[in-house]
Amino acid sequence: MSASTEAAYKAAARTFGTISGFQNADALAEQCLDKAEACRKDAIYASAMSKIQYGVNLYTWQKKYKESVGYCEEAIKIFSTISGWKHADEQINACRKKIEEIKAREETDRLERERQSEQKRIAAEKAAKKRKKVAAVVTTIAVACIAFVIVLTTIIIPNSKYNSALNLYNAGKYDEAITAFKALNGYKDSAMQITKCETAINDAKYNSALNLYNAGKYEEAITAFKALNGYKDSAMQITKCETVIKDEKYNSAVELYNAGKYEEAITAFKALNGYANDAYKEKDGSCMWWLRSPGSFSNYASYVNHDGAINYHGFNVGSRNYAVRPAMWISLE
Repeated sequence: MSASTEAAYKAAARTFGTISGFQNADALAEQCLDKAEACRKDAIYASAMSKIQYGVNLYTWQKKYKESVGYCEEAIKIFSTISGWKHADEQINACRKKIEEIKAREETDRLERERQSEQKRIAAEKAAKKRKKVAAVVTTIAVACIAFVIVLTTIIIPNSKYNSALNLYNAGKYDEAITAFKALNGYKDSAMQITKCETAINDAKYNSALNLYNAGKYEEAITAFKALNGYKDSAMQITKCETVIKDEKYNSAVELYNAGKYEEAITAFKALNGYANDAYKEKDGSCMWWLRSPGSFSNYASYVNHDGAINYHGFNVGSRNYAVRPAMWISLE
C-alpha cells in the first residue's frame, strides 16, 4: 500500500472490500481504515497545534492577549475531540496553563499601563502647575516691563529731554532750546518755556535794535525793529528812527540853505516832501508840531499846540497828527 492520507486509505479499504474473503483482503481493509483514522486524528492534532502556535505568537510578539487566549481555547476544543490520541490530553493541560499565564501577563501589563498612566497624569499635573507658575512669573515680568516702558517713554525720557532743553535755555542757546521744547509736544510747561525763549530772543533783538538807535545807526535800527513784528513798542521805535532821519535830513537841508547852497537846499527840501502832510490841521490851517524836547515818558516828546502854547507833557511820538516845523535864522541884511 502506497497511500498516505485519510482519503487514500479509505479508498484502499473500499478496494479491498470489493474482494472480501480473498486471501487477506479483509485484514488489509481493516488496516487501511485504522490508518485512515490515524491520519484523521493526526490532521486534527496538527490543526490544534497550529492554533496554539499562532496564539502564542500573538501573545509573545503582538501582546494581543484576548486573541491569543481565543486561539488556545479553540485548540483545547480540538484536542478534546481526539482525547487519548498521542499527547492530546497533555496539550490540553498545557493550553490551560498558557491561558492562565497569558491572563496573568495581561493583568500585569494592565496594572503597568495604569501605573504609567498615573505617572503621566501626575507628571502632566506637575507640568501644568509649573507652566502656571512660569506664566505667572512671565506675566509679572511682562507687566513690569510694560510699566517700565510706559514710565520710560512718558516720564524718564521726556524729563531728560526737558532738562536738556532747560540747559540750552540757561546757556542762552534759545533757538536750539525752542526746537528741543517743541519736540516735547506740550510735556510739562514746555509751551511756556518756548514763549520764554522767544521772549528772550526778542528782548535780545530789541536791545540790539535799541543799541543801533542809540549809536545813531537809524537805518539799521529800523530794519532790526521791523524784524520784531510789533514786539513791545518796536513800531514806535521805528517811527522815532524815521523821525530822527527826517529831522537830520531837514537840518542838512537847512544847513545847505544857510551855507548859500540854495540849489542843493531846494533838492534836499523837495526830498522831504510830505514830511508833515498827514498832520492834523485846524480849520484855519494851523497844526501841532513836535519839539525835540522829551516829554513825561520815554516815548513822549513835547510839542507846540495849534494855538502856539507849548505842551511839555508831550504825546506818543508814534502819532501822525503832529507836524515838524523848520526853524531857521534869516538875515535881513
